[in-house]
Amino acid sequence: MRSSITGAILLILSLCAHAVERDKYTVLGGVGLASCASYVKDFKNDYYAAMFSTWANGYISHFNSTNYKTMNIAENVDLTARQQWIYEYCKKNPLDVYEQAVAKLIDELVKRNK
Repeated sequence: MRSSITGAILLILSLCAHAVERDKYTVLGGVGLASCASYVKDFKNDYYAAMFSTWANGYISHFNSTNYKTMNIAENVDLTARQQWIYEYCKKNPLDVYEQAVAKLIDELVKRNK
């Protein structure tokens, strides 16, 4: 138990030390910079799954707060369905970072809501 907590802390600290420039914005850190491969590996681990889903929910919430065309882009798509969509995306794109997977999910949700 202690080693998994230590590992989680080291993962978070290492991710927070990096930043990735995207098309028009910078992802500053957190699990958003973890590889899709690591998400797939840790998908069934409740602790890591909670970290990833919390980050994704915050990212989606920010989209909701800055997009005036919708109150909730993920309306009628529950957490389990969102996590599964990201998991499938990450299995196909293991070199992408988690943020890219969540951004692609948002793209898909926008298409569905048109």
